[in-house]
Amino acid sequence: MKEELLKYVWQYKLIPPKALKTNEGQGIKIIKTGESNSNAGPDFLNARVKIGRTEWAGNVEMHVRSSDWVRHGHQNDKAYNNTILHVVFQQDSAVPDVPTLELKNKMPASFLKQYQELISSRASVPCASYLSEMNTIKTTSWLNGISFLRLENKSEQLFHELSQTNGDWHEVFYRILLRSFGFKVNSEPFDQLAKALPYKTISKHINDPLAMEALLFGVAGYLDSTYNPSIDSLKKEFSHLKLKYNIESFSPHVWKKLRLRPSNFPEIRLAQLFALLSTHPDFFEMILHTSKFSQVMKIMEKINAQGIFAKEILLKKAAYKRTRGHFGKASAYSILINAIIPSLFIYGKYKGAQEFCDKAVDWLENIPAENNQTTRLYSVRGLKIKNAGESQALLHLNKLYCKNKKCLHCGIGMQILKSKK
Repeated sequence: MKEELLKYVWQYKLIPPKALKTNEGQGIKIIKTGESNSNAGPDFLNARVKIGRTEWAGNVEMHVRSSDWVRHGHQNDKAYNNTILHVVFQQDSAVPDVPTLELKNKMPASFLKQYQELISSRASVPCASYLSEMNTIKTTSWLNGISFLRLENKSEQLFHELSQTNGDWHEVFYRILLRSFGFKVNSEPFDQLAKALPYKTISKHINDPLAMEALLFGVAGYLDSTYNPSIDSLKKEFSHLKLKYNIESFSPHVWKKLRLRPSNFPEIRLAQLFALLSTHPDFFEMILHTSKFSQVMKIMEKINAQGIFAKEILLKKAAYKRTRGHFGKASAYSILINAIIPSLFIYGKYKGAQEFCDKAVDWLENIPAENNQTTRLYSVRGLKIKNAGESQALLHLNKLYCKNKKCLHCGIGMQILKSKK
């Protein structure tokens, strides 16, 4: 038995009214359960209950055993002086002057059985067998809230980066964009690239494709390790810029290729990044000022590996010929989900402009649901995932709730448990 279960039962009034009696036999009527308290002090504040003929206002404390009151030292803590009810699973000792409600044998058997099944399940998704039975409206509402929370949680890192860059949104967007171009495997090297080659440097050459490409591939280490006379112009340009900006090249070994398809190789992604930056230098501003999701998608889908390095080296290799450096819809969706939409949402939060947050959520709902190992845990069991907002919510749900058996705090778990009361 866990204390959090007692809190849940009290908060949602799952105790049968006939069972609401103190251990002295006085009837209890819950007028107001109180406000759940996550800080020090009683578990519920400002509750109102009627015990016998008297109505009380104050706090409610929860324990598995009544003896925990003394064990936790509450008898010496003034914060507990206004406790009007002590709710316990089992009374093994009396607490003077505080009425006790013992829940042992009073909670619905079906509810307790269901709870035990959920928290003892070894399945990746404890409630998997119930997913197809869930109320669609309630589940959708819960997932929408989780999707919003996931966007909120991404703001902490970006706010930290804003403080590092003195509120330079272009620099921060550039960083998150580059990380997303690394996708999962190479996100860290791309993040290093963004910091080694900041936006304030590369933006000085936004109208000079040769310099921009030389900086990207030079800092990434691909010019030092490649001998090919056809890219001598890039090497020469980088040699000059390297001294001008006092920057160093990476070792090519930081880039990962193991088990990647050629279309995901970092050289291809760099060439695609160069194409985007050189053809749309105002990309961040365009995102802010357009309301058309289709316009952003059109730009993303048209991205192809471009530049001298791509033409002379990458696209001449047999491994790359099938890809031709084309970005593709799936890659476009990934960049939108992981970079563009979070940036748009957090920009709205930072500026106090709700229209940007609303646009971010709307765009997320325009993208098809992701199909990955985590989302399939739910979809194969009958949970219908309609868009990327919901699939993002499931990633968050799985990480924070399912893996930690937080069924009592999950909207889906609550549906299951309330149906068993």
